Amino acid sequence: MKKEVASLKTGIRSLNVDTQNTNNGAPQIEQREAFNTQLGRIDQAYSNTKQEAIDGKKALGVDGTTELGKFEDFYGAGGLREALVVQFEQAILNPTPGKINLDSEQLIEAVG
Repeated sequence: MKKEVASLKTGIRSLNVDTQNTNNGAPQIEQREAFNTQLGRIDQAYSNTKQEAIDGKKALGVDGTTELGKFEDFYGAGGLREALVVQFEQAILNPTPGKINLDSEQLIEAVG
């Protein structure tokens, strides 16, 4: 499950980079594909974490509550996922070179 949480953190950094690249004039179609691919990887990591939590609880008594909580914070209403998607959509609609995005490291700290 730690691997999956690491994937979440890497994904957050990548989503932020995709937005920065879009603001700086990178091809929007390629950036949207990269952004959506990264969201898909985070979705898969969450799915894997849920399954591992179920399997771990059965086998080892480990429930994965802490790890699942990190993903649930990311997905929650008004959560990080929503903020990153809004930030990316703003970059698509109105690219602003040099615009400062949400701080990746602060975002990662928010999910633990």
